[in-house]
Amino acid sequence: MQAKKPCVLLGTQVWTCRGTDAAINFVKTLNIPAFMNGAGRGTLPPSDPHHFQQTRRYAFDKADVIVIVGTPFDFRMGYGRRLPANASVVQIDMDYRTVGKNRDISLGLVGDVGAILGAVTQAVSGRVNRGTNERKPWMEELRAEEDRLQGDRMARLKSDAQPIHPLRLCYEINEFLREDSVYIGDGGDIVTFSGGVVQPSPLAIGWTRAPRHVRCRRAICHGLQAGAAAQRGGLPLWRRCIHADRLGLRDDGTL
Repeated sequence: MQAKKPCVLLGTQVWTCRGTDAAINFVKTLNIPAFMNGAGRGTLPPSDPHHFQQTRRYAFDKADVIVIVGTPFDFRMGYGRRLPANASVVQIDMDYRTVGKNRDISLGLVGDVGAILGAVTQAVSGRVNRGTNERKPWMEELRAEEDRLQGDRMARLKSDAQPIHPLRLCYEINEFLREDSVYIGDGGDIVTFSGGVVQPSPLAIGWTRAPRHVRCRRAICHGLQAGAAAQRGGLPLWRRCIHADRLGLRDDGTL
């Protein structure tokens, strides 16, 4: 509560634990900027003032407290090296073997990440001063930087250059999709571009990545499940399944 420049990264386990509501309450109660990766994408809609996307490195560099929820210090996080050495790092994870792996942390909490976030929110809810007002300048600083970066990138998002830039393709996809759309991303680099542009709905099913040797057949299963649910008239869906670099026979036998 005393942190002036905290931030939180919400990962896949937020979705795994059905902890979306707990994560939202945590972020809003403490007035903390939130970044999302993996199946954590879509926890907050892009219109939410606590939703940030472009400024993760900027926030990590300047934050005094960084909360990592349900995502490991793997290659996406530079194995923890992208976090400054002087920042207090809190890691919340379902697996005790992940906590503190590849990087030292200040505090580790193991368990259902939704339950932990909910308990923290409940503990601070009765406090008169939760530090929310003191964090307003930090939120404004990040929002100004977010807007600047998005403005700089907009030229590429709307570029008419030939051949088409992947960012332009992803931008058009994002403009076209609705809350009830089913979106399956297939590829390596193109899905990396897509992850930074396509914004899932808060009603999303999630974002999954299958091991390489099962990616093709799992992608087919995801597509069938999404189609069946849509036909049943279920909740709006947005399934993004990331699998092999390409569909086809690979030298390792993957289809």
